[in-house]
Amino acid sequence: MSSPVEETEVVVVGGGPVGLTTAASLNYHGIKTIVVEKKTAISVLAKAQFLSGRSIEHYRQIGLEKLVQNAAWARDQQVTIRICNQVLNGNSLVLNKISSWGDIVDKKPGCKFLFYKEGMSASAPLMCPQTSLEPALREHLDGKENVSMLWGWEVANLEQDANGATLTIVSGEGEDRREKQIRAKFVVACDGGRSPLRRLLNVHTYGDFVFARAVSIMIRSNEVFDRIQQITGPGLFIVINQQFFAVLVNVKVKGEFATHIVLPRGTTDEKVNDIVSNPSRYINMILGERVAHTISVVSAYSMHGLVTTEFGVGRCFFAGDSAHQWVPAGGLGLNTGIGDVFNLTWKIAAVLKGYGGPQLLKSYEVERKPVCDLTRRYAMALARTAGGGGNSSVLTGIILSSPIITSILRKFLNPALDSRLAAGQKYVFGLEYPNSNVVVHEHNPNGKQYLSITTEKYVPTSFPGQRAPHVALPDQETILDLFGNGFVLLVIGGQKTDCVQLRHELEKRNVPFSTHAFSKFTELVALYDRKYFLVRPDGVICWRSDIQPSAHEARRIVSIVLGDCPPQRLSPFHPQKPSSQSASFVLDIILASGIGSLLHKYASLDFKASLGVGLGLFWFLRRRKTTPQITEESTGRHKAAVINAFGNAEDVFQVDSRFTQKFREDDILIRVRAVSVNPIDVKIRRGYIASLLNRVARLKGTSMFPILLGRDCSGEVIAVGDNVTKFVSGDEVYALSGFSGGTYAQFAVVSAESAALKPKTIDHREAASIPFVAATAYSALVENVGLSRTNTRGKKVLVHGGTGGVGSFAVQLLKAWGATVAVTCSAENASLARSLGADKVIDYKTSDFTREIQYYDVVLDTIGRSGYERRSLKVLKMYDGASYVTIVTPKVTFLSKFPTNSGCYCVLVVLLLQDHHEQDFGWARVLLLDCQSQWKDSRSCLGDGRQRRD
Repeated sequence: MSSPVEETEVVVVGGGPVGLTTAASLNYHGIKTIVVEKKTAISVLAKAQFLSGRSIEHYRQIGLEKLVQNAAWARDQQVTIRICNQVLNGNSLVLNKISSWGDIVDKKPGCKFLFYKEGMSASAPLMCPQTSLEPALREHLDGKENVSMLWGWEVANLEQDANGATLTIVSGEGEDRREKQIRAKFVVACDGGRSPLRRLLNVHTYGDFVFARAVSIMIRSNEVFDRIQQITGPGLFIVINQQFFAVLVNVKVKGEFATHIVLPRGTTDEKVNDIVSNPSRYINMILGERVAHTISVVSAYSMHGLVTTEFGVGRCFFAGDSAHQWVPAGGLGLNTGIGDVFNLTWKIAAVLKGYGGPQLLKSYEVERKPVCDLTRRYAMALARTAGGGGNSSVLTGIILSSPIITSILRKFLNPALDSRLAAGQKYVFGLEYPNSNVVVHEHNPNGKQYLSITTEKYVPTSFPGQRAPHVALPDQETILDLFGNGFVLLVIGGQKTDCVQLRHELEKRNVPFSTHAFSKFTELVALYDRKYFLVRPDGVICWRSDIQPSAHEARRIVSIVLGDCPPQRLSPFHPQKPSSQSASFVLDIILASGIGSLLHKYASLDFKASLGVGLGLFWFLRRRKTTPQITEESTGRHKAAVINAFGNAEDVFQVDSRFTQKFREDDILIRVRAVSVNPIDVKIRRGYIASLLNRVARLKGTSMFPILLGRDCSGEVIAVGDNVTKFVSGDEVYALSGFSGGTYAQFAVVSAESAALKPKTIDHREAASIPFVAATAYSALVENVGLSRTNTRGKKVLVHGGTGGVGSFAVQLLKAWGATVAVTCSAENASLARSLGADKVIDYKTSDFTREIQYYDVVLDTIGRSGYERRSLKVLKMYDGASYVTIVTPKVTFLSKFPTNSGCYCVLVVLLLQDHHEQDFGWARVLLLDCQSQWKDSRSCLGDGRQRRD
């Protein structure tokens, strides 16, 4: 039974903490919102536990800081961090206490907390379990005029058009099934890692799909709580033993605990099922003894490290787990989702209220996707080095079994932990938007990044694209309280009446803004080192200057910050790989001390001597050079046209809707917009080089099928490997796939060395016809013959098949470098050859080229017709250095007839079949036999056949 279409401005799909925060932020901006959630009850599984200082700043801006504090741990409750082998009876490698949030708010000296440093913010980070945060947000939204919440409903369909989106939602089953439609201007998908909306819109993910397997267990036990209270006090317990790696953390409610048992990637289903079936046995192993407890929830899941390929499709945007997922690492998942929300919601409000530009919402993906991908890498690196992949160390067990060693090591590790707690500040406060199209970036003649977030320390700055730093003002607690409701113009050492033209332009666009002028004082100018700043509603600086802008400049500034300008490539942003230094510190001490313990046990060394040897080894290990770990990630399932046998196209091609590809640190992942068909693809499909493909597959230990064909492609970069520095996400590129890959798919994985930025003057269809043939021509002339821009002028070159794919590019390169070029082709293509710049055109059907030309320096043969090798050698000059190069396997029997003695021809016959250099695109170029038929497609794309440049 259907009902009339309900209309609203925004539909939020998902009623978890991110979805409810989205609704709260939209309500703050006065936007009418409907929340759709398929569950009817609050989640009882407390995966998220921690809210960062930056997240609390966001909640503070919309008036919810007190609400969240009330949902968190008690104001005076300190948090224990303990690394041990058993919670109740085991030894502790690390035993430390961090401050209560009340102490931080009260500015007590010496406070320490995760991702926190004194003076960084007026908002204290909190231990706030998801099971407490959700009901608090729901209670806040209940009864709000602009917010409706539909519990027990899920999205069945989504249709979009230029003016909005129509969602079909359903509730119940069978006779109780109800259906309704909602018409909205925008949709925000906060529907979790398995996001149904993401699947409806055919949006994929990439990254590490099964980093580890895990089982979450929620337990209730007053006895466990009392025992922990007596021993250390509540907090976070990391348990490492021979069986598993586990985390046990107190939830806000007394006697309630969340436990996560992490297992290696290859753990069998039997092992996981054993934990699910016998959770109490494993809880007792974690505790170290049998203690009465009640199991409330058991849930098995896979830990991922994923980011979506797109953060928005049409009028639907993804936030939270629907946009990114990674292993638990200091609450970075939920906190990054909250960052998504406050970046997106003010932009939606601006568009709905009429002052947001046509490109404003595109900036959401431009800004947030790189931040999320960087945070994912950091979280995964932490998990890998800390043992979060489930690979328990035997040496760790040895250390934790020795009370003497652990007590000594605590003297080293506890102070180290204090300094490491704040190590991730840059991922909370210091992330920036260097390529944003809604930030007025400063000219930087030194080419340096505004902020080096590759270092461990975060230093607050006021560069555009970064969070406005906290400063306490004389009459209020923090300058951040000025931000949230519209734009803010800050004037440091001036008058509120300054920047007349800028304020005029904002007023013309009906932009809500306020102006605040401050006299200079030390703390303020130390961070805000310009006179004028424009700050966005999400607290990000979008412009600064020492000079009042002119009318023209003011129009430019407002046009940029409101989203009139499309995204463009400003500068590559390539932080180094996330540091695992803190985890390495712990692991090195464990390893060194473990060896010391073994020496004490099995060698004739007393305990002090063996420990000294171990600690000495520790310092060596800390300075050792290690081989970088090779990371391999995957695409999500997507469609690809593959062959599972050799034969005719209609018989062997199949569409695989669950195809996946792996990419590594030197690769880029491309969303394919266009591909080309090369003769080599046809030949492979028919079974050419089947024996070679079979041998390669056997060497790799894989099956020869399925085979993904396709050499060329053009599209947008979705992700880059850790070692890639020349591309960023969003770049439009054209590329050549290696022999082991292919391009007939929605996504292609290629080496970064095999791709280039697409010229702006050609479209994707034109660009896809270029790489294979152009790279072959370049490689033949430059890498194999040695021609270049500086040494080609005055040389004479014959190109057989000068109007084919390879030949046409060779002619253009040679003419650009000043060579005299003759080509052979048919009479029908003579005019095309001349238009490419050929000086002499020879009809191969009616003329003998050996009688038309002589004394040439180079012959490039792209045809390989019978007798061409012998006849081509006759037109070469009689001196050392003359070259004959072919892209078709030559008949090497002719080589012996032309020795290199003085006075005879010195001919270089290039066997491209032997060139396997990856930078030359591997075997793909080698296997090209005849490009003439391919050029028919390329010519139709390029029109007159000329090489077009940006």
